[in-house]
Amino acid sequence: MSADLSNDFNAALEYSQLMRDTYLVHFYRAYSMDNRYVFVDKSACSSLLQKELAIDTIYHSKHGGSVCVEEKIEQWPGYQRTNFALEIESCTNPGRERKGWMHYAKADYLFYAFAYDGDMGLDAYLIDFPKLRKWFWSLSVRYPTHTMDTINRTRVELTPIQDVIQAVPTWNFDITSDGCREKPRQVNTHTVSAEGMKRASQGYTHKGQPRKKDGNNG
Repeated sequence: MSADLSNDFNAALEYSQLMRDTYLVHFYRAYSMDNRYVFVDKSACSSLLQKELAIDTIYHSKHGGSVCVEEKIEQWPGYQRTNFALEIESCTNPGRERKGWMHYAKADYLFYAFAYDGDMGLDAYLIDFPKLRKWFWSLSVRYPTHTMDTINRTRVELTPIQDVIQAVPTWNFDITSDGCREKPRQVNTHTVSAEGMKRASQGYTHKGQPRKKDGNNG
């Protein structure tokens, strides 16, 4: 396993961009119109889009119009991940507090990916972000939080992947050097966590099936 980058912002950013350029490109090539996509970085305007709107990539959808994506890529930690680390406070230092991207992001989708062992690919989840945020902030019972040991002391809420899949339109992809393959839908086909089952009984369930996307490689 590679070195832990969770507390090194610059190293984590460099790693994310490398994994994006190596693997996420396969998704954008498959799902964009005529390979029309742009990675938002290395300019003043790009910094504004990333810091104020949480937008990392913009692509032209085959369904028409542009799609803005927020990307999060985690290293392989040595075990299977069960939670999404959703940022609720980007800085918790006294006098410098700032809300996290779960408050202010304007992206259409959150692309949350977990690296495979040896960085051989990504287990990636494309999540309808407006619906994720609406569901997330409507919860009456909050999930455990974790404050990272970074300069900004960023705080995240550890949200079970299973619960998100049950409540929000989500597509799961296996992305390797061979391309991008959509995995079978998990909605209503797996055992949700106890907390997710409780919320489902209260009405936080998936409302219908998401529209089918074309251009899938497999």
